[in-house]
Amino acid sequence: MIIKTRLGALVAGTLAREPEIKTLGTKDVLILNVKAQSEKDDAGRWKSLFVDVQCWDGLTEREGMYQKGDFVVAFGREIKTREYPEGSGKFYHNLSADGLLPGDLVNLRWSQQVVDMIPDGSTQAPPLMTETDEDTPFDPPAPRPQQTSMASFAAAEKHPPDVPPSDIPSAQQMYPGEALDDYAPRSRQPVPEDDLTR
Repeated sequence: MIIKTRLGALVAGTLAREPEIKTLGTKDVLILNVKAQSEKDDAGRWKSLFVDVQCWDGLTEREGMYQKGDFVVAFGREIKTREYPEGSGKFYHNLSADGLLPGDLVNLRWSQQVVDMIPDGSTQAPPLMTETDEDTPFDPPAPRPQQTSMASFAAAEKHPPDVPPSDIPSAQQMYPGEALDDYAPRSRQPVPEDDLTR
């Protein structure tokens, strides 16, 4: 299919042969020979119209991406036609492409190539996360210390939960065999005079 307007031209068709890179002047160009349309002549024979689509930019990206039989859509400013050799009746058409679009089957082939490059599940992938003893921002917060009253502290001292009652010293006993009176301050009483004269 060929569409010509005052704004530009569009060529859509299949590649008649493998794309090739040629050097025109001092620059390399990727040439796609597009079979744009086929029609019957007056004698009933099919005649095809071929357009050489010239891609001057993106050679590295496009090289090897297209093959014979691929459907493409190219657009540019105008389709130029020349007769060669002059007077031979053979006309050649070319379009300097501003853009190139692949057909749907070409896109599917490219997608399949990407899928084929993905490694299968036979190779064990490294773990995404590893355990660590270090603190992380995702650890639960540490419990807050709870303030206890002196009464509950005294009760815990009086009856420790892990000590049997038989091992708890009495209120008058500091250590086994010692009484609290041994450590209590003594009152200052005057010493009898009889004790002083002795």
